Parts: sequence; C-alpha cells; structure tokens
Amino acid sequence: MLILPFVQATTLTFKLGAHERGCYYANTKEIGEKVAFYFAVQSGGNFDVDYDVMDPHNTVLLHGNAEQQGDFAFTAQKVGEYSFCFSNSMSTFAQKVIDFDITVEHESKFANGRVISDLEKAIGKLAGQAQESAAEKATVAFANQITFFGGELAALERRQRSIRTREHRNLASVKSLESRIYWISSINGVLMVLMSVGQVFVIQNFFSRGRSRI
Repeated sequence: MLILPFVQATTLTFKLGAHERGCYYANTKEIGEKVAFYFAVQSGGNFDVDYDVMDPHNTVLLHGNAEQQGDFAFTAQKVGEYSFCFSNSMSTFAQKVIDFDITVEHESKFANGRVISDLEKAIGKLAGQAQESAAEKATVAFANQITFFGGELAALERRQRSIRTREHRNLASVKSLESRIYWISSINGVLMVLMSVGQVFVIQNFFSRGRSRI
C-alpha cells in the first residue's frame, strides 16, 4: 500500500503502479466547509481507477470503480482529516498517471460553484464595508469585476484540464495503435520470409526428386 503525503488545495499529477493504493489528505477546520475534489486518469490501461473519499471517522462519502474522471463537491459534516484514495488493484501490470485537485473552503471560498482567490476575498470584504458614495460604488463595481473574472478563470482552468486529459488519452491511444501496427507488420514480414523459404524448399525438393528418378 502506497501512502502519499499530506496536501491541501493543490493540483498534482502522480503515478500509481499496478496493485497500488495511494491516499492524499486535507483538513477541515469547521463544520459546513465546502470541499471540492477533481481527478482524471491521464494515461495507463483503460484510463480508469477506483477511488474512495472518507471523512475523519473513515465513513465512505464517495466511491467509484473503474472511473476515468470525476468532479465532486460536498459539505464537511465533521472537523478533521478527510482522505482521498485511489486504487489500481484491477490492473495486472498497467501503471496509471492521475491528475487531481483538492480544495477546501478555508483555503479558497466558493461562489456560484467557482473558486475565489484570497485577493478576491479581501476585495469583497472591503466592498462589503463600503458606503454609498461614488468612489465606494466604483470600488464595489471593481470588486464585482474581479470576482467575475476570478470565476471565469477558474472555469477556464477546468476546461483546460479537461482538454489536457483528452489530449493525453488520445496520445496514449495513438501510441498504442502505433505499437500494434509495428508488431503486426513485423509478424507479417517474418511470416512472408518463412513462407518464401518454405516455397523455395518445396520447389527445390520437388526438382531434386525428379532428377533422382531420371
């Protein structure tokens, strides 16, 4: 069993060998915090992996078998360490490359399903305290624009990850097809050589017998 390091709010790519299990962890500080979990198998086998998400009491919150990717969000009902585990037990020899992201609310707040940076939180707090003056209205409008662009950037990042995942899978499929074509062509070439040698041997044997009869 492979136990991987403690991480929070980061996007990582790691390799999971055949029959291995890898776990990452994230802490929640308060009940009700939002936790987002994303993963995608970039390469290896059928691009699938088993996964489990468990709360601090080891109660399974999310579970899946032979999944290629997933994007989930849930509300933490307990304070403590949540585990996010991947298992490649179904593979005999195929190694999987997995890209994943774990985000907790106290690290990046959520708004309309989008992640907001610390800078946006600070500007939003400032905007909330602003009074109804022309300058303060401009500050509120600026903060709203920052929040909007932050959400759009987060959505763009997710689309880029999805495109990158498809690119890796297509590249792996092309390499697999290329390897198959190479081996099939090599086998066909060997068979043609063997058939040619066999035909020469049969013809030579036929004429040798004919001469011996004469």
